[in-house]
Amino acid sequence: MNSLENLPLYLRAKDVMEILPLKKSKIYELMNDPRAGCIQVTPKIKLWPKERFIAYLDLLDNQSA
Repeated sequence: MNSLENLPLYLRAKDVMEILPLKKSKIYELMNDPRAGCIQVTPKIKLWPKERFIAYLDLLDNQSA
């Protein structure tokens, strides 16, 4: 994926792994962060709305700056 605008409306962990060079366990850790804004669909499935994902990346970027 070349651009954040081309992302699906809801991202799965697999989608996030294609964007961020992180292990699956770290992606799940990020998705479990309350600030991330993920949606619990079933006990085992979480989805990350695209807009919340982008906002979360901005939040993390601002914290590291």
